[in-house]
Amino acid sequence: MLRKLMILLLALGINCTVLGLEPQKQSGLSNQDLFLLLLLLSQRQDACAGVSSPILSSAQGTGSMGGAAGSITGRLLTASGASAVSALVIAEDSATTGLTFFSSHTSIGRNGTFLISGIPGGSTVKLSFEPIDTGFKNRIDRHIDCFMTPASFTSGWAPNTGSSLVSTKGTGRTYTITTGGTFDAGNIFLN
Repeated sequence: MLRKLMILLLALGINCTVLGLEPQKQSGLSNQDLFLLLLLLSQRQDACAGVSSPILSSAQGTGSMGGAAGSITGRLLTASGASAVSALVIAEDSATTGLTFFSSHTSIGRNGTFLISGIPGGSTVKLSFEPIDTGFKNRIDRHIDCFMTPASFTSGWAPNTGSSLVSTKGTGRTYTITTGGTFDAGNIFLN
């Protein structure tokens, strides 16, 4: 892109001596002004260009389950098969509601993959997925703004049959976590 810009500037007759090129004619711009112009034009216009991809290998939410730990992994995809990035993932104890859970988000490798570790072996959990709250948008770190795909979807539970999210916990799949093991939940699709 910078080479095309230099050719364009030469064609317009702008002084390019700051780049070590012979000037075609004087344009009235100083070398310093020209350098700043080239620098500004060479920058990417993408608002997320300098933002690093969010990476979260595992996270543990609140909870009081005791014992040796295991993990669960999987991948959340949109209905069309594209990666669903930065969705909230919750592994909730299947026997209780909202009291014991572990959470993460689908950001590993920016491909919709999640990993939740620290779940006690022998636990049975159900996985739910939801969009990250809009209150977290426009934060200074900009990770959510730049990488949340899709920005909105219908929350749901990993299905017991089929592959798309279901609307109730009771119809969701139950996963048994083994001590020291990682259960692979496979691909799960948004509706």
